[in-house]
Amino acid sequence: MRKLISIPWKNFFGFLLLFFVSSMLIGTIPVKAESNEKNLVNIYFFYSNSCSHCKSESKLLNLLEEQYSNIRIYRYEIHEDKNREILENVQKMYHLQLDVVPITIIGDTIYTGYHEEKSKLKFIKTVEYYSRYGYEDRVGEFLQIELLPSKKTEKNLPTLEEFIDSYENYLLVGIFHTDDLDMSFNTFLLGILSESNLINILAIVVVFFLSKINDKRHKIVLLAYYLVLSFLLFTTYLFSNKVYTLGIEILILILFMFGLLGFSRYKKKLYMVGNILVIIAIIVNYIENHFFGKYVLIFKNLTLLHHFSNLEVIFYYIQYLFIIFIVKFLFILIFQIGKRMFQRLFRYE
Repeated sequence: MRKLISIPWKNFFGFLLLFFVSSMLIGTIPVKAESNEKNLVNIYFFYSNSCSHCKSESKLLNLLEEQYSNIRIYRYEIHEDKNREILENVQKMYHLQLDVVPITIIGDTIYTGYHEEKSKLKFIKTVEYYSRYGYEDRVGEFLQIELLPSKKTEKNLPTLEEFIDSYENYLLVGIFHTDDLDMSFNTFLLGILSESNLINILAIVVVFFLSKINDKRHKIVLLAYYLVLSFLLFTTYLFSNKVYTLGIEILILILFMFGLLGFSRYKKKLYMVGNILVIIAIIVNYIENHFFGKYVLIFKNLTLLHHFSNLEVIFYYIQYLFIIFIVKFLFILIFQIGKRMFQRLFRYE
């Protein structure tokens, strides 16, 4: 064990920890969409300073304003006579008579009230819809807003309802879609589903049972190598959108390979097979996450869709990682019990 965690390895693990933190922070920094690539979206927000739902929605609108460079938000406090008159005219335009706020007009769609999770998704998807397809800004024309969006020009466009129902809305289990569940429950399900596939199960079997190492302590060390590196590579994939990410991941993979091949070097022949199998399992797990990890990609897309803050993304990532670890541990436990039962049955016969 001392040979495995020598002073150079401690420095290396320190470097990995630094990269882990920096990649998470860099990868989750909000990036504004380029306004010249998307249509302008004007948002008209009617609110009251005494309304708690209005305050919650205002925070979301501030976040959207940071995330999208192609939106403009116009705010109207309804207790001001001028703003109240504007609201009455807008209601006549949409044939509505409402005495409650918040009232939000995104593009050419009006929303009343505010629900923390459901309204957030609808607002984001509505912004995405009008950003892509444009619209006729009736409110903007009435108010003589200087910047107006382009009108729809394409044919056979999806309706807003169709777009909201399909955009980043994934079927997970049975009839349940990601839009039907809160993010915590989505994270729970995605963690289970992402590990419940044949590739990950075989990788765990390879690491723990085919290594030809009888020493339990050494098996645990090999398993720890597999888990740490798998989680580390998964983290760089999830949080960083930079071009250099792949190169750094390959470098980390190579360094860990040398570490494994140097594991218990005085008994190299005994442990070489186990080390090589661990490396194969790690590579298989890495390829599976990058190219076939459907549920990992869904998790990543959902975090981007919700426009979470850095702290929220890290919170859900830790939750997701914890679920993955529990699932891996349960598989190991089940395999271990099954192996013992098989051995006892074989000896009995």
